[in-house]
Amino acid sequence: MKDYMAPMEGVTNYIYRNAYHQFYHPMDKYFTPFISAKPNKRFSDKEIREVSPENNKGMYVVPQILTNNGDDFLETARILKEDFGYKEVNLNLGCPSGTVTAKGKGAGFLGEPEKLKKFFDRIFSECEMEISVKTRIGTDYEEDWEALLNIYKSFPISRVYQASIPTCPAGYWMFGFASKKYHPLRDFNPERWKKRGIKTWYYTPNLHRGAFMLPKYIEDLLKEEENI
Repeated sequence: MKDYMAPMEGVTNYIYRNAYHQFYHPMDKYFTPFISAKPNKRFSDKEIREVSPENNKGMYVVPQILTNNGDDFLETARILKEDFGYKEVNLNLGCPSGTVTAKGKGAGFLGEPEKLKKFFDRIFSECEMEISVKTRIGTDYEEDWEALLNIYKSFPISRVYQASIPTCPAGYWMFGFASKKYHPLRDFNPERWKKRGIKTWYYTPNLHRGAFMLPKYIEDLLKEEENI
């Protein structure tokens, strides 16, 4: 099983990543908080510090891009590849913030499946980098998932994961990623986790299993797709 650090705006910046990487168990991949792709994109000083190879030595870092525009995505990905040497980018389709979704970005993009498919057609055919996707199962209704799954199946994304993990009684931490190879339960090795000796306040292997258990209607949908 691979270990990835999910992005959290204002928390998992390059300073946090370096501290974690040095003093705790190194992750296989670190996803950055999102970079907003805009027309004629010019990286801010903060964004440059975030993705600079000098600030991410010894780590496999994947910059995350937030946009619903193909031109803007491709230009931002080009800069990340040519100026900073990155080979992979992550598309944010999971951010639930009202200021983001109101613009049809992040999770808001999931409510426009036809536009999303055209967007995928463009970026997967023209981008010269690997693209992973952070997602949710839909916007307002569970029925959204079937249409989204059909879109994801058409591109180099074979499985989509989402977890809502109660970090404490006060709230939830949500993330989602697509994987071509690893399954969060079948490839989970609790003995590997125990050997690390990391003390946690909340996380346990049993909670890990529970976080990735799928609702019955999702299991039924996946079984239907496997039989097609």
